[in-house]
Amino acid sequence: MKNLLPCFLLLPILSFSQLNIQHVDNDCPVEDVLRVCIETEPYVGLYKYETIYSWCGTEDKELTGEIEMTVNSRGQYYVDDFSFGAWPDCYNIEGPLGTVEMRAQCSFISGIFGTDNFGSVWSSDNFSFENNSFSFNWFNTYGDFGTTTLTPIDGRILNDPTEVLEEENYQILWSTGESTPSIFTNNTGLFQVTVTSNQSGEIETAAITIDNDELSLSEECNGEILDVSYFLDTNENGIQDLDEVTLNVGDSYIDFSPTHKLKGYIGSQIERFVLEPQTYIISFVNGYYRTTMLSNELTVIEDSGISNVNVGMVSIQDVESIDINITAMHFQRCEAIIPYRVRVQNNGTQAYNGSFSVAIDPLLEVISYDIDPIKEVDNILTWQVDISNPTEYVDITLYLKLPSSDYIGEILCISPMAETFTKNFNAFCFELVCAYDPNDKQGIPLRGGENEVLEDESLDYTIRFENLGNDTAFNVIVIDRLSSNFDLRSFKLLSASHEVTSHWIDTSGKLHVEFENIKLPSVEQDSTLNKGYFQFTIDLIPGLSENTKINNTASIYFDQNTAVVTNTTTHILVSQIGTTSTSKLNNILFSLSPNPVESMLNLTLEYSYLNGSFEGFLLVYDVTGNLVLTHRNIENPIDVSHLKNGLHYLRVYGKNGAAGTAKFLKIN
Repeated sequence: MKNLLPCFLLLPILSFSQLNIQHVDNDCPVEDVLRVCIETEPYVGLYKYETIYSWCGTEDKELTGEIEMTVNSRGQYYVDDFSFGAWPDCYNIEGPLGTVEMRAQCSFISGIFGTDNFGSVWSSDNFSFENNSFSFNWFNTYGDFGTTTLTPIDGRILNDPTEVLEEENYQILWSTGESTPSIFTNNTGLFQVTVTSNQSGEIETAAITIDNDELSLSEECNGEILDVSYFLDTNENGIQDLDEVTLNVGDSYIDFSPTHKLKGYIGSQIERFVLEPQTYIISFVNGYYRTTMLSNELTVIEDSGISNVNVGMVSIQDVESIDINITAMHFQRCEAIIPYRVRVQNNGTQAYNGSFSVAIDPLLEVISYDIDPIKEVDNILTWQVDISNPTEYVDITLYLKLPSSDYIGEILCISPMAETFTKNFNAFCFELVCAYDPNDKQGIPLRGGENEVLEDESLDYTIRFENLGNDTAFNVIVIDRLSSNFDLRSFKLLSASHEVTSHWIDTSGKLHVEFENIKLPSVEQDSTLNKGYFQFTIDLIPGLSENTKINNTASIYFDQNTAVVTNTTTHILVSQIGTTSTSKLNNILFSLSPNPVESMLNLTLEYSYLNGSFEGFLLVYDVTGNLVLTHRNIENPIDVSHLKNGLHYLRVYGKNGAAGTAKFLKIN
């Protein structure tokens, strides 16, 4: 959008804080952001800590002591012991070293992150604030955990560190007339903010100059901007009341006639449309809801700035359903312990309270999880979830250890299962590799070989990136030139490692995904947290011809650096799935079709076995390793209609001692 030459000016600083303005420069269809940070280091100082932990022995231990919070070289908060006394007490060693730190922006603490000197990943949750003290749970992937309360002992009064700084603590006034901590703009010139403390009455001012002769946002986008949000209008009055829930906008709800020029997303709850100035007919395109809008006409006025519409919705049918997607949060390679994020989203119209399961390939070893399952039987884990509102979701992190290089080339799968859903789930499958590209792209379904896909299957893509530089990457942008074989209107962002500030598909079919202020550490700063990803799903356009190839490649930009290009994924469109890949350890080669299969499974032996002399038998195992089907002779086709849905292993044995294994997925 702009080739900015920002001029930063900080006027006289008073004693209550240091004031600065952060400028985030965006491209169409996203406005620039000016954000005032009122307190830059409010948590520096001395604290009394109170820690309760129980993993070193059988009973809870209570510890107290003093600790100093400082700011480290990365601009985040640091103490000498993030176990807050537990490590010295249990192990008789000093607290964790490495890159463990407490991250904060202004007065908002987002939690403990980092990797200690033993390679364990640290995290935290359940922050609470009371009586000028804040408490939280901390834990790591080794199994250490505890609850700590920190109270200043140097006379400081803290703002609630778990909340974004609210205007009632300060009077904020921008030169534009706005009074919020952040403002959105596409103008140039001098921007000044004055902040008055409600406690002391002290006043501080900061300013920034943005020099630019470029177009305004609407001119740059070549159209007018309309932001649309959606809410559940339970009382059907057309107005969002305080107790009415705003929906996330993964699914499409409305369309325009004539059609819009461009569609994007601001955060997770705003759809942004670029429209020509004229009158439009709004049609409601979601079959689960009707709208409480009074009119289906909308007139867009030229040079009107950014307009806003909040659309009320009422469900027209009761649907209890969840959507499940799985992605690897780090690069997958032999013998590594990889965290997988399982996102369970309510895609129905009412509360979901039920269970779901994840079937894990027997070659993968379950190490741990951040939410305990209600049942774990062999390689199937089951969780209970309660998701009150439509479009809300729950994330579960599952740590799995990958097998050794003896199994390189094997296709390994993690398969979600649920009783109540409105669309089929894609199993998360990947090929085991021992080397890895630090910026890669993976497409699912992954079946090996030519990677066949059916016309009615959705494609899930995961793009991973890693900061291998020697300094922090403050902004990451991913641009993916989507194939002309995709139905762009079906695009949906599924999951991401960090907050996606905006994403959109431009008029040339390129997907833009922006991570603003991501502060991705370099590999030298943190070899675990220097990675990120995002995952999306998209459908094929109907009517494509047999054997159409669908290729996809992405480019990743770290700050102002040149693009890092990922590998290219390839799928080939077929009317029937023909084969599965077979283990490279097998010495009987065969294929299975169709795969996935509903009832009759065809087994085709490799040519050398088709001379009529081959004798053998076959066994079928479910994903837990239980024998579920036996044939004393090689029968074809094989009736699998009575088997439960999920991943299965078919093993062929020859009378000469040879054997072979292939996988198939049983579906309804």
